[in-house]
Amino acid sequence: MSDRRDERTSLLGATSVGTAWMVGSQVARQLVHLVFRVVLARILAPEDFGLLAMAMLPVSLTLALGALGIGSALVQRNRVSQSCLNTAFWTSVAIGLVFGGLFWVAAPLLAAFFGEESVGGLVRLMALVALFDCVGTVFVARLQRDLTFRALGVAAVLAVGGGGLAAVAAARAGGGAQALALGAVVAAAISLAVAVFASGWRPGLGWSKAELLELWDFGKFLTGAGFLRFVTSNIDSILIGKFVGSAPLGLYSLSYQAVVLPLQYVSRPAGRVLFSVMSTISEQRRRLQEGYLRSVGVLIAFIWPGIAWVAVAAPAIVPLLLGEQWRGAVPVLQVLCGVALFQSTLHVGGSVLLAMGRSDRLFRLQIGRAALTVVAVAAGLPWGVLGVAASLVATSALYLPVQIETVVRTAAISRGPLTRLYLGALLAIALTGALLAAVRWPATLDPTHAAALQIAGSFLMSYGLFLTLCPPARRSLARALRALRAGERSHDPVGAGR
Repeated sequence: MSDRRDERTSLLGATSVGTAWMVGSQVARQLVHLVFRVVLARILAPEDFGLLAMAMLPVSLTLALGALGIGSALVQRNRVSQSCLNTAFWTSVAIGLVFGGLFWVAAPLLAAFFGEESVGGLVRLMALVALFDCVGTVFVARLQRDLTFRALGVAAVLAVGGGGLAAVAAARAGGGAQALALGAVVAAAISLAVAVFASGWRPGLGWSKAELLELWDFGKFLTGAGFLRFVTSNIDSILIGKFVGSAPLGLYSLSYQAVVLPLQYVSRPAGRVLFSVMSTISEQRRRLQEGYLRSVGVLIAFIWPGIAWVAVAAPAIVPLLLGEQWRGAVPVLQVLCGVALFQSTLHVGGSVLLAMGRSDRLFRLQIGRAALTVVAVAAGLPWGVLGVAASLVATSALYLPVQIETVVRTAAISRGPLTRLYLGALLAIALTGALLAAVRWPATLDPTHAAALQIAGSFLMSYGLFLTLCPPARRSLARALRALRAGERSHDPVGAGR
């Protein structure tokens, strides 16, 4: 019994310490990113952000495809040889060069599609981001396999800091949308450099067709799921950019970056940690269930109160931080909070399916989600960016229970605890939002001080109310913090390789 308890503590400790590093670093990353976005929003116009969103589409496709699933295939395998690593590295480099070349050739076509000539030059510059990401695939996979999440966290913070400085310098020099693209390239280069240095691995010259076919056997469904995820995540930007224009797309894009992407950057690392840890115990269903439930509970406790806060305080946050030219983003930001709510735990469910080697089921889920999203976004487009945002809320709310049911059946997870957790959290977030909206802040202060008071006060109230009203999420967070302290005291092997 003692050995089993130690095993469970080690698992939770590894998951908690790894998640703490990844989530903590992503929080730091988003804070740094927010500072630079505020500065850039005051220098640049919404049109500049809209043009970057158009140019980002090819890069988003590359990131979604994830070097054809090679990195995840490396993490999922129990043993990886040097020959396999060499094969994966050179294949990833070739993929990056091919994508970069295609983007260079297709840049004028994308510019013509959107009717924005400047998009072509931005696409060619952003091709470097795709190349750097592919080159870094094996180095990042090595760090994930070794559960060396500290290095990944440091890389994320350094990248956004360096990229932000480059973007601000270029923007102040009159760079416009190119300043934003330059910042993305610098960030990708820094992230690659840190991953190469921290992994301690260097590629050889070998390459094996047999090894590649084995990696592809796992990665093919993941690649398909990645493409469908690209469609799901970018059909809104494509249609808004084509039919509404760059300025509305800029408002929509910045709103999406402000509330949906930051939460994905928190939940995605948690899913990455869970995938790495769960891949080692994929046949031990009880431990898999415990890790899944606790990860979902921690994410809900950490993320959902922040969503309620942003939704209620957006009218004060946007003008204060970004300026009056961005006030049109307020209603879009508030509606997109619903998207963030329902998508906040999706990466964890997907990681469980991957850890069990069921990338095929994830692929089938993404097919349905992509089809549903395309139809919904097209239906919402006549009502502009608000209609598109509302359509994404609807599709996200429909997709979440379908994914949960798939995970429950695949991993033989008990529905009871999971159902109680989600239903309790939904009730708690509804009450929290209603109570926050009912608060009346002092009207005697000047506008700036009144906005600052509302932002700070509603933030504290949102977390206090939600954690009080949702005991399951509060208990999950408390258990994770205890395991984190225990893991740090015992120097749990989160940095030890398999």
